[in-house]
Amino acid sequence: MNTSTAKRLLIVDDNESDIELITLALEELGCTPAVSTASNGADAVALLDQMVTGSSAALPDAMLLDLNMPRMGGQEVLAYIASQPALAAMPVAVLTTSDSPRDRATCLQLGACLYIVKAYRLAEFVASLKPIVELLGPATGTPPPNPPQGGSATATPMQASAARTDPPRIERTRT
Repeated sequence: MNTSTAKRLLIVDDNESDIELITLALEELGCTPAVSTASNGADAVALLDQMVTGSSAALPDAMLLDLNMPRMGGQEVLAYIASQPALAAMPVAVLTTSDSPRDRATCLQLGACLYIVKAYRLAEFVASLKPIVELLGPATGTPPPNPPQGGSATATPMQASAARTDPPRIERTRT
């Protein structure tokens, strides 16, 4: 983990719109990490290698990883991370459309600390990222985020725009 004030998050997803939505949802939850992105698993592995050798930015405090991507999928990235001693302790959360029990089990077995199925409703999507905020923890010297509850008079526009229905499906293993 880095010790600077700003937390670092690597988002690996082949959909630019999803990356933008993730960033906005994290901001909605009071979390504004320094975000790096990779559009596929192969690019993520190359970026991580650069970070390990010091030829790029410091390693992220956590990674948010999609499963289904071109060139190299999320499970292959998880296997690579697990095989690299310098990366093995980095928390990786999988954020995917796959609700397959097999995918879930494989990802958790490969070392993912969270498996989150992407929600389709805005409020559910934002709520599903709360464990990512917890995973990153507060920036040094700042209190943990305490976002207003949806529907309250102090709710932000994004929270007030959609009513929450079913809770997101999240499985947590290690922190």
